[in-house]
Amino acid sequence: MKWLRDAHVRDGETFTELVNRLTPALTRGELTASGVRKADVLAHLGWAAFLKSRDTGDTSAVAAYYQRALQVDPGNPFAHANAGHLLLWQHGSIEAAQQHFAAGLVTGRERAFVRRMQLAALKNSSLDEADASFVHVINDMRQSNESIDEDNRGALYSLYYFAVTRPSGLQHFVAAVPAAEQIATLRALFTGSDFEASKSPVRDASIATLLEFAGQSDEALATWRALQATFTPRDAGSVVALTNAAIKRLTPAHSAAKRR
Repeated sequence: MKWLRDAHVRDGETFTELVNRLTPALTRGELTASGVRKADVLAHLGWAAFLKSRDTGDTSAVAAYYQRALQVDPGNPFAHANAGHLLLWQHGSIEAAQQHFAAGLVTGRERAFVRRMQLAALKNSSLDEADASFVHVINDMRQSNESIDEDNRGALYSLYYFAVTRPSGLQHFVAAVPAAEQIATLRALFTGSDFEASKSPVRDASIATLLEFAGQSDEALATWRALQATFTPRDAGSVVALTNAAIKRLTPAHSAAKRR
């Protein structure tokens, strides 16, 4: 089962070849196991079928294994995590997928695996709301003191990098996670000696924008000004333009002139 969960194919090898070496043991295990163990095996047989579908494109047999696993063990974390992943792979409802992931987290068993599948599924999803859902999950993990690896930190940074300078800004993130919570997550994950200094402008612009969403205009202006102070005369680009526009908008004299 662990081999399947961490499946990687070698050069020239297919998923089908890998799976075919492992499924006989799982099939025998299904016949002799009961309860939670049987559900675990069924969930992994479903994952094996999914991996084979990477070669064939046929996922028709996958969901039935997850359903059988959940009939045996309704809270089975492997079955719920894999079912949520399958839903998003097939462009299904994010809400329905998140219900599976939430159910898989309830028991606390294999929590790291459920999170791994949840984040991978959201990153792979082409649905518009997937980005905001990813931010929501990372925030939940930060609040729960769960480990967040470098790959997922990098994915979160990329989301803010592309979102903060768009016309809609971070509105879709704020609809999913309160601005104050996002600020706490950004500060927790993107500070310290291991954080690249070149990424600080995007982090600070995101925090300043979120401070505005939170109604903290003075703190936002101070953050924008501190960011502006790091620029050199040669600096240009979307973050510089965003910073200059925000300072102009939030500076009291400018705001008063606009009201007159």
